[in-house]
Amino acid sequence: MMRKYILLILFVSLSAMLSGCIISRSPSTNTVTLQYGATMNFSVSAWPSGTFTWTLDGDTLPVTVNSYTYTAEAGTHFLVVRVPKSAIGEEVQAWTIITNYPPVADAGGNQTVGENVTVTLDGSNSTDHDGDIASYAWVQTDRRSRGHPLRCECNPADIHVPDCEHERRGPGL
Repeated sequence: MMRKYILLILFVSLSAMLSGCIISRSPSTNTVTLQYGATMNFSVSAWPSGTFTWTLDGDTLPVTVNSYTYTAEAGTHFLVVRVPKSAIGEEVQAWTIITNYPPVADAGGNQTVGENVTVTLDGSNSTDHDGDIASYAWVQTDRRSRGHPLRCECNPADIHVPDCEHERRGPGL
């Protein structure tokens, strides 16, 4: 009879200590990098499931379930979920969310050039709040660019403007 009581006490004690334990989380890393405006679902699984308290940058969110969908805002943010434990306080999961600001492209004013000339495209006036412009990409959007795609990932870029008469007739005509 004594063994049953000991086992029952041990089970009740373990259940009370484990109550509210976070057993999984998503994402599994504590630091997440997102692009501005992107969304990501954050979630935890706890045993047993109960009430969850979410905070973003210290402000309590109106969410009491085990997941929260975050839309990336500029800057670094701190998302925390708390799960109450019946015997000893609470279990906490925290994520640091780093959002990359989008760059602001500035290639200068419009340019009108003649045929068979080289024009320089310069994006050095472009800015990025993070200070980390990784590359430049130039794409020609003029409908007359068929056959002469502009693809360049350098800055400044020297681009040759083709003979438009040759382009209208087609090569070899």
